[in-house]
Amino acid sequence: MSMESLPSSLEPAQRERHPSHHEREIQKKEALKALASDHEGAFKEFEAAKDAREKRRAEVFQVHVACMDERNTFASEATGEPLGSMELFASVDGALSADHDPKTGADAFLKMYGDGFRKAKEEGKERVVWLMPHSCSGDSDAGCAGFATDEDAQRAYFRSLASELASRPELEGAKIHAAMYDTDTNELASFDGQELPLATKDAVSRLQITKGIVGDSEEPEHDQAHAGNRLYVGTMPRVWTAERNHAYHLSSLIERDELLSGITLAVNAIKTHSHVDTNKVPIVIQLDRSNEQPGLEISNEELLTRLNLQPDEAMVVRSQTDPERGEGHVAQTGTA
Repeated sequence: MSMESLPSSLEPAQRERHPSHHEREIQKKEALKALASDHEGAFKEFEAAKDAREKRRAEVFQVHVACMDERNTFASEATGEPLGSMELFASVDGALSADHDPKTGADAFLKMYGDGFRKAKEEGKERVVWLMPHSCSGDSDAGCAGFATDEDAQRAYFRSLASELASRPELEGAKIHAAMYDTDTNELASFDGQELPLATKDAVSRLQITKGIVGDSEEPEHDQAHAGNRLYVGTMPRVWTAERNHAYHLSSLIERDELLSGITLAVNAIKTHSHVDTNKVPIVIQLDRSNEQPGLEISNEELLTRLNLQPDEAMVVRSQTDPERGEGHVAQTGTA
């Protein structure tokens, strides 16, 4: 994913005055309050979906694959599936492997989720994979930077990935959906006319109403610009993010070196392409862990050095989330 081809969203004048250390400390406290408020709102949504989620999990094992883009917040809900009923995977561009090779991508997918699919097959559950690259109908140049906003290249890769996954014994009999997600409208467009579940239509309409996206009204509300200042690293982003355009998401299941590379790219995107002024809000790097996953083992100091960030520029937040209840808490904050 190259950021060189995209212009910076902030004018130089906006970056001239840097906040003092005291001002930055106040900003960090406000950022923590905002994160806690976001979690409170997201947790309420997660809790409200409990019955539907548990019923669906008892019937089906699903994995949703998407890009880390912070505008993709509601992509999994656009499928019509209850909140939290799918395993969520997000990488720099959703390609599963940095080389964009469908074979190595399928290998990586099965390394992470193969056991889950094998167990689901033994239990007689339905098995589903959602492959979901994203586009931006309001501005075609604001699509996925990982594919240089080339939708044809996205479709070609994910078609090949879908075919490769379908050829693997572990996924024999599984349903594999490939659809383009529009970050402006929450709408899904299947590849090659493939029929998507009917639930997606109702889900999109519901999201457009409840999340303030007006769809086909006379004055459509487009939100194609990047505005996030957070990066969530973990497996449960939607219990920490109630609104879109706040937090990029990288799956903590990604191999360590590739994950650190993805974190670097996400931070660069926040610094150079986000419409949020990072002199007024700090970059927040949230490293989440659950009872089942240990999370990324790296010191704050080493991480910030690797990212070429000064302590006043960013705040590392370490959180822990219960994967069943969706309730989480901040365990540690700091810069070193």
